[in-house]
Amino acid sequence: MSYGKNEEDQKRISSFRRESAALSKSQPRTGGKAKIPAFLDEYKPSTSCIDTVRLIPGAYAQDKIILAPDAAGQMVPTLTQTICDFIKITEHYDGYYRKGCICSAGPFNDREHRKPCHGCDIFFATGARNENGRFESTRMSKQNKFVFSVWDYGVYHNNYQLDAQGNVRANKNTGKPYMQWQKCIGQGCPSCRASNIETKQGCMRCWPLSYTWFQVLRQQDINVIGRNCVRCLNQNCVNSVSWNTACCGTCVIDMRTTQMTTEEINKAANNEFTCQRCRTTGMLNEVYECGHCVQRGQYGVRASLFDVDLNITVVQSGVNKILQVTGFTGPNVIPDAWKEYLKPMDLLARYAPDSLEVQAKRFNVQPPPPQLGPQPQQGYAPPPMQQPAYQAPQQPWAPQQAAPPPVYPPQPSFGQPQQAPTQPQQYAQQPQQSYPQGFTPPPATPYSRR
Repeated sequence: MSYGKNEEDQKRISSFRRESAALSKSQPRTGGKAKIPAFLDEYKPSTSCIDTVRLIPGAYAQDKIILAPDAAGQMVPTLTQTICDFIKITEHYDGYYRKGCICSAGPFNDREHRKPCHGCDIFFATGARNENGRFESTRMSKQNKFVFSVWDYGVYHNNYQLDAQGNVRANKNTGKPYMQWQKCIGQGCPSCRASNIETKQGCMRCWPLSYTWFQVLRQQDINVIGRNCVRCLNQNCVNSVSWNTACCGTCVIDMRTTQMTTEEINKAANNEFTCQRCRTTGMLNEVYECGHCVQRGQYGVRASLFDVDLNITVVQSGVNKILQVTGFTGPNVIPDAWKEYLKPMDLLARYAPDSLEVQAKRFNVQPPPPQLGPQPQQGYAPPPMQQPAYQAPQQPWAPQQAAPPPVYPPQPSFGQPQQAPTQPQQYAQQPQQSYPQGFTPPPATPYSRR
């Protein structure tokens, strides 16, 4: 028996393998404002040792843009929602003020359809195309990130929370210091030497990944982890049968007869496909089978990143940090005693878009000046205002001759060349521009939101 007929398994496996490629090409819109700063509980892989972590799947509603036919049969961008095990966000960072925010433009990336966002306004106002055709800004960055809930099996200490200067952060009203679970650094850890600090094994964290690190995990899932079966817990037993459309199940790629290479198949599976029968655009679904489960009359379940324990580390290469997956353990099932602790975090609240007021404060965006004077009524176009013609003033007498320039005595030289005195310049007085009574022109602003 082949995979693809069980609806529950279809919902389970589509969370990462199929939707991870779809979210790489669209931008979601998340919920309300965060109450707890996300950076307080962010996971950072170790550079001096190997960490053992477990990705915890969630159920997050993500907005994405797909091409779907309208009433006239034309393919138009359509907003839809999907449930994913992780979330995708867009971050801005202002290199001038050295502050960042989470983008509030929504799933549309173009200037016409996006929601208001000061970070995007500065990005488009100060950006241009480089020699490679990529749009870049000299001040504001715009980077997509993928956020997971991750359980770190390492040791954590409940220590004081420090600010950027290394001082202990405390409550302004009570004076009580803020506490934070911090990861043990291993050899020479000061928290391990102290005897009055709370310690625990394992901690739930949120892990934002850049696009490069996200592709490292995806390749590990496709090429290595995805060949194992969760149902029979065997390894290298899952094989692909075909790739079908998600709308009507039409076979697009038959793995038994296709002449396509692995690179061409991955390219087709990671991009949206328009069904010739339904005219619906979406990602392809994979149909596969497990060699051990098919002999027992069962449906195999392909393993994903959420079914194994990953061994990861970060290698410093110059100014870049490279994520490496050194191995994994599994697939295995989470014990019931651990399920109470391995609950996904509320990523939609922690990484909610920042409001326009917060963005304006961080990026020093000045509001546009108020419009003075009477406003025209709706539907009425005022006539164009004409400036009165300028008439030169009449001179009843002849202008006097300018006095000759004064003659200065020679000055002693001190090693610097002396400039000859120049004739005093005479400028003709320009007529002042007239404005309607009661109107004052607004002052020029260095930047205003479009």
